[in-house]
Amino acid sequence: MFPLPAELVDLIIDNVDAHEDLKTLILVSHTFLSAGQWRLFRCLTLGANTVAQLSEVLSQSPHLASYVRDLHISLRLNQSENHVPLVNILRLLIGVKRVAISGEDWQFWFWTAWPTELRAAIISLLSLPAMHSLAVIRCCGVPAALLWHAFACYKEVVLQIGDLDLALKVKFGKSCEPKSLDHLVLIEGSSTDTPDVHTFFLSPAVNSASAHLQHLEIALPSRQHADSLEIVSKYAASLQHLTISFFWDLPPTNLPVLPRLRTLNFRASVVRLGGTLRLLMTQLPSIAPRLELLGITLTSNIPNYPGEYPVITAADDALASLAQKNLREVRLTVDCIDLDAKRFGAEIKEKLPRTDATGILSFRKIPKSRKWVAMKHFSDSGA
Repeated sequence: MFPLPAELVDLIIDNVDAHEDLKTLILVSHTFLSAGQWRLFRCLTLGANTVAQLSEVLSQSPHLASYVRDLHISLRLNQSENHVPLVNILRLLIGVKRVAISGEDWQFWFWTAWPTELRAAIISLLSLPAMHSLAVIRCCGVPAALLWHAFACYKEVVLQIGDLDLALKVKFGKSCEPKSLDHLVLIEGSSTDTPDVHTFFLSPAVNSASAHLQHLEIALPSRQHADSLEIVSKYAASLQHLTISFFWDLPPTNLPVLPRLRTLNFRASVVRLGGTLRLLMTQLPSIAPRLELLGITLTSNIPNYPGEYPVITAADDALASLAQKNLREVRLTVDCIDLDAKRFGAEIKEKLPRTDATGILSFRKIPKSRKWVAMKHFSDSGA
């Protein structure tokens, strides 16, 4: 086979999604070997069923470890035979940029349940110069020092933690340069359920590290967690992108004025669209005067259509008014089994005639994600 230009090789590999297909392509010609290996090992998942084999592969070919940029660690803590292979892998990684650590099977895990040597290897990993994104999912007993380091040194932080260990000492390397935190995702947290975590976010050091936060995501699993929205006020002056995921029929209505906000997304698993539109009716123009994109994502059955809400006209007026300023798109994304998509779109357009006339309404289906669940909260720009 004649040598192919590097650009053509990259284009071919970029259009191969399945790992098995990529492995086959690498065997076709040495031309695809280097680029194919980089693609195979760029995103690495270390799970209970893979860590031993990957440890052996990387030990025999350590150059492959240098390709890893995104790392997801998801292990059963009671499988101690995986700890040594995992430590061996972590010590070989030198260019990792994004790390997600999560419990397996949606279970919470405990930081102190991991052996000292493994925890030290993770801390060394988190001290790498290239590191800029960290997700700690479903974890209890997180050292407060780890969060201090994340807020001071990373651009993206994703947290779902049960409590903090304020006494546990953690020593990080000096090679990780400070960065300005830009992207924060908080999953299932409240001042009532996690008071020490709430206190951490109110501390002066965190305020200083996140003073220029632009992108905030909050997940509210129940009405009892609505107090988490207080953190939006903390970042109101700098926020440009806000995403709120909620699981009841009415979205939160106690948002502060967000003078720089350009993107606002509501994501709901159970929602009546009229609830969101009630927020638009009275608050949106004053809350976000510079809004450019409003996204509403519905991911379960919709029990009723917007025709059941006679006050929807006021929402139409609000959106049409924003369209005359900066609003350029109202994007509705749906993934509902029992929904007649055409009827849904027709109903929306009928009830929002002024907004529809501006041409800013759009309808989309839920895209098929190519990211791991634990990595999905990271921004695409951070790859």
